[in-house]
Amino acid sequence: MDPVGWQNSTTDGTGQWSVDEGGTSSLNTGPGTGTTGQPDYVPGTATGNYVYMESGSCAGQTIEALSPIFDVSVFSNPTIRARMAYNMFGATMGTLAIDVEDPAMSNNWTNLWSLSGNQGQGWFLTPFLDHAYSGTSVRYRVRGVAGTGGTSDMAFDYFCVRPTPLCFDPVATVTSVVPDCNTGTLTLDVDVTSLGDATNVTVEYALNGGAYASGCVLNAPGICQIVAGAADVVSVRVVHNQDGDCGLDLGDYDSGGVNCITCGDPAVQSNYCYVANDNQSWLYQSDGAGTLKLEFIRGTLETNPLDDLTIYDGPDNTYPILFANPANTGNLGPAGSAILNTDPDFFAVDVTATGNALYMTLTSDGSVSCATSANYDPWVWEVLCLDCTYPVATAMVVNDCSNAQYSVSVDITDAGSGGTVDIVSNINGIEENDVVAGVYSVGPFPNGTPVTLTLVHPGNTLCNVELGSFFDCCQGTCAFPNVAVVGTTPTARSPVVARPKRW
Repeated sequence: MDPVGWQNSTTDGTGQWSVDEGGTSSLNTGPGTGTTGQPDYVPGTATGNYVYMESGSCAGQTIEALSPIFDVSVFSNPTIRARMAYNMFGATMGTLAIDVEDPAMSNNWTNLWSLSGNQGQGWFLTPFLDHAYSGTSVRYRVRGVAGTGGTSDMAFDYFCVRPTPLCFDPVATVTSVVPDCNTGTLTLDVDVTSLGDATNVTVEYALNGGAYASGCVLNAPGICQIVAGAADVVSVRVVHNQDGDCGLDLGDYDSGGVNCITCGDPAVQSNYCYVANDNQSWLYQSDGAGTLKLEFIRGTLETNPLDDLTIYDGPDNTYPILFANPANTGNLGPAGSAILNTDPDFFAVDVTATGNALYMTLTSDGSVSCATSANYDPWVWEVLCLDCTYPVATAMVVNDCSNAQYSVSVDITDAGSGGTVDIVSNINGIEENDVVAGVYSVGPFPNGTPVTLTLVHPGNTLCNVELGSFFDCCQGTCAFPNVAVVGTTPTARSPVVARPKRW
């Protein structure tokens, strides 16, 4: 090994550092994939050199690379800045470390940096390794501790030593990450609050591990907005345009697990069996102006607050709650949906968003869970965006005891996306045809005879709305039980809020 002046230690373990280019020959470790080469860090070409350690012959051993001696007698600053690029890709990756010997050849080594484990494929930069020095020369040592298997090839490149401080980093944060299923975009706001000592900086981004591109050039602090695809992983960095050593890596960003639901498509079904001490969230967003719904088919949940399921009417937990499980163990699906569980309680979770997003969270304690109980049904639920919006109405019985009959007053406040609706009964069929928002009297019907009313959407039966079942006895005793409607049991004069039919 040479480039330039580096050498293998003669007092370390079996194995050595070697000069390579274009990716190592090993599969699933080191730069490249074993069949596809990868450029070095500098100059970034497939023929550029880097130094790597082949781990197959030295599992668990420490292999050392020694730098040339750096003359620092001409440095006027009291500290030195060292930095290098590294590649640590592999499932059994070990540890990479950098030490400084001050003064050179004194065997007085001080650790500056170390990192362990698989870092993923690619070249990364160490932090600035600023350190004091006492002599006129220093030397560095790169230590590779091979992992337990053959997928622990590591590499380094671009080992740079210079006085510090030479520049000051810009200061920036990503303040907003907003996915939009309707436009298929992911928008990031990068707030650069300081340029450091740069005249200007460039906010750069890379998509899905690709090459970086310029997003904005800023001559003063400000916001840079980056727009990517909703499914992209976006890497963001801020480049000091006068000194490349003072860049700022802001990390990777994505849509945060948002599930885009296409309006008009079949329902998206999901399954989950929760575990002890679980903490999960699901975010759903529609791609249009339809009606977003979430309905549980089955699933068992322990009593709240031991285990908690909450569904919010919006993209996060600051929005109104549509459902929170009660303080008793039960089933999330409709009555009779359980397969394993014998608990008599069924919550029939069926919620509709007022906007285009639903957010669901789960937390559990360390006791019983789906994963540990043979009597807990795994969760199954569906999310659907109807390409229509529901009509909105309330209904109330109006009695006419002197004529032994009653009618139902239907107050339609919104006819939904169809513009009009039909009011349909199970007795006469269409009671009112193509009506808009307004108050309508339906009937009359004989006392003691129940009637079921439905608002029928003209273009999509999935957006029909059941108004419920109604009857009146004029203070008498009817020969049948009162008909229960989810959320209320109407009396003779109780208003009933319209509820969508099951889809």
